[in-house]
Amino acid sequence: MELCEVCEPNGRCASRTVIVPSVEMVRDPHLRLRHQNYIVDLGLSYHRLPDVPVDAMRDYYGTYLTPELEIIPTPGIGCLLSDGIEWWFRENFGRGKWRDVSDVPSLRREATGRWRVIGTAINIFEGGYACPGR
Repeated sequence: MELCEVCEPNGRCASRTVIVPSVEMVRDPHLRLRHQNYIVDLGLSYHRLPDVPVDAMRDYYGTYLTPELEIIPTPGIGCLLSDGIEWWFRENFGRGKWRDVSDVPSLRREATGRWRVIGTAINIFEGGYACPGR
């Protein structure tokens, strides 16, 4: 693949990168509200929802970046493969959209990784970064 003059200095094409939300980002209830509404808008049964981010990350061919644009390894999906994950999806996505930040439950420690993977999948769906040189 030939890189444009904008991407050349980094050695990677911006159109093939995606941001993995940081822990600090998923602590923000506004972000979880947006992510929850996005997932609910997909219109899928909560039974199928755990497969959505897993499939997105399995099929993604590109580079994962921190919000500071540092390359990181592929994020783990193990947090979505745990027992009871279907019930977590039902509680968070199976009851419809949250209306505002007051509807967003507090972030439990075990859910931090789940929200990061969901945010990564949404960023993949949204196309990651657009290459400024194209």
